[in-house]
Amino acid sequence: HSVIESSPAWAADGLAVIAVFQSSADSIRQHVGRHDALFPIVPDPDMKLYERFGVEARRRGLFSWRVIKAALRAFAQGYRPGKIDGPFQRTPADFLIDTEGRIAIAHYGRDFDDHVPLDTVSEWLATQIVAVEHLELSPQP
Repeated sequence: HSVIESSPAWAADGLAVIAVFQSSADSIRQHVGRHDALFPIVPDPDMKLYERFGVEARRRGLFSWRVIKAALRAFAQGYRPGKIDGPFQRTPADFLIDTEGRIAIAHYGRDFDDHVPLDTVSEWLATQIVAVEHLELSPQP
């Protein structure tokens, strides 16, 4: 929900958000698509992208009071758990990729609610904007 709310401002600053789910396109449309995300949600039921980026399933430590509180907040905002495709214990991972296609920040979650902090995304994006503006203002040879 936080990413959905933040994505228009990030897009205005040039950041493209792409979400990947270990679900089929039909499952995504049924369970995730109803939340009006303004960014693409890519189905990866064979988990090829998960494998490529080293996103693994964990056996322990998936639930905590923090995760339970986050789930209750999500339920209050209208989010309901959907069908889980693939390993139940898959934890999230977030990647900030620069304009050269390099992973600048890789955040591998410890539990279901552990994502890169939104402030970190905004701060990183600000450094990218400054770098691009610097390049545009630099005299060309």
